[in-house]
Amino acid sequence: MKFFVAFLLSLFTLPVLAANYAVVSSSGIVVNIVQWDGVTPYTPPAGDTLVLATATAQIGGTYNAGIFTVPGAPTPTQGIVFQIVNPSAGSTVQLPNDMQPQAIQYDYIQPAATLTSLNLDLPISPADGDNVILISTKNITTLNLIAAPGQGEINIVAGTLTAGVSQHITWSAQLSSWFKL
Repeated sequence: MKFFVAFLLSLFTLPVLAANYAVVSSSGIVVNIVQWDGVTPYTPPAGDTLVLATATAQIGGTYNAGIFTVPGAPTPTQGIVFQIVNPSAGSTVQLPNDMQPQAIQYDYIQPAATLTSLNLDLPISPADGDNVILISTKNITTLNLIAAPGQGEINIVAGTLTAGVSQHITWSAQLSSWFKL
């Protein structure tokens, strides 16, 4: 009878599924990604900790304050700029100029209603690889991107900016132009 009960229990025992865990060094660097079921005894190397991995956990990335950062993501010295603007139709917005090399600039456009047109003056002195990401809370029918004098042409056709859909442009110093990614 014991054998029969044990056999029945084995039929209903679900396997424990493994998940990805990041092995994080004491300096916050992700040094490995391992699969672990959370049950089987496992001890990471001395000084390292085991953290349940998210989609952004990658070897060579970092883990700090509960957030994984992928390798090659901007460091604080590269700079991340945030700007929130509330333009009206036909107005011109100057995008910030204090960008550092390979900086990322997020411009959140929050008009009160759909705009028929908006002019954006691009940063005056961008560095090679600088990125501008535009996001609007309302549709913009005509979006005009205006380069500073001496920046050459903008290889981007003026168009629309759909609410909730970002547009990403980058500066090429070699070509002296902005390009849409």
